[in-house]
Amino acid sequence: MSNPIHLHYSASKAAVINYTQGIAREMAPHNVNVNSICPGILWTSIWATIATRMKNRDPSLSDLEINAIKDKSISERIPMNREQTPEDIGKTVAFLASEDARNITGQSIHVDGGSVMI
Repeated sequence: MSNPIHLHYSASKAAVINYTQGIAREMAPHNVNVNSICPGILWTSIWATIATRMKNRDPSLSDLEINAIKDKSISERIPMNREQTPEDIGKTVAFLASEDARNITGQSIHVDGGSVMI
């Protein structure tokens, strides 16, 4: 059985993607672009909490530091084997806000090191 937390997360992410497309359709006649960014693993306080829970629930992780658990998660989930940074997200936002992206609307850009592929 799937982890219910993952089901809720997946459903909410799908809702944001669908909402992005709906708002983009409504705003297009007004020459307004609407896009969303789907980040991969960024080290945040939420990730620290997740890593702590993982450590407490999985005896094989009990000897690992929190950062090592994060690194293990990255190596298992991210084909490019590196975490994403706020700078990665910011550069994507800057691109989408630029004239270079003037014909991009209703898109969800995955800045995730390839995790969406697995």
